[in-house]
Amino acid sequence: MSLSWNPIYVSLTAIEIGVGLALGSTAVFIILIPTLLLMRYGVIAREEAYMLRNFNEEYAAYKRAVRRWL
Repeated sequence: MSLSWNPIYVSLTAIEIGVGLALGSTAVFIILIPTLLLMRYGVIAREEAYMLRNFNEEYAAYKRAVRRWL
């Protein structure tokens, strides 16, 4: 069973945070906020709508059983 609906986005976020820490760069963290908003509303929302249209109750049950992020 999955721990997250969006494991790739959780991983990409963790990588971005790691790069920011490794570089000691505030800019990376400033860019993180719009990146997360874009992922959530521009990408993930579309994916979820697609999945719900195509897999209806099966996807709805999956969403009830698994957290969105962690």
